[in-house]
Amino acid sequence: MVIEIYFFKDRNKLSDEEKILEVIESSQRALSFEKIHTEMSSDRHMPRQRLKQTLGLLQENGEICKEVYTLTLSNNPRIESVIAEIYFKDLNQRRIYEEKILPKLMMEAKKSLL
Repeated sequence: MVIEIYFFKDRNKLSDEEKILEVIESSQRALSFEKIHTEMSSDRHMPRQRLKQTLGLLQENGEICKEVYTLTLSNNPRIESVIAEIYFKDLNQRRIYEEKILPKLMMEAKKSLL
């Protein structure tokens, strides 16, 4: 006889770091800051500044990675626009984001800027 026991964490008892990691890990693709903020605020309000600081700490500790994508508007490297700032746990999440979401964002950004 095999008895399986499942332990579910009470989301109310998780720290901010654990909640953010749970949101990122549960996604198949990398997530933008806005998407993470939306997911975190669905439980309870989390100020944007606190979320930004917590994401920075997780990044410093090597628990998540951050990638910033920019669109250069001219030959002058000072003239560019950030179109995406994403956070991910593994490279597969990043690859899926780059293949499915980023091309659409790049096309939209080029249309609106030109």
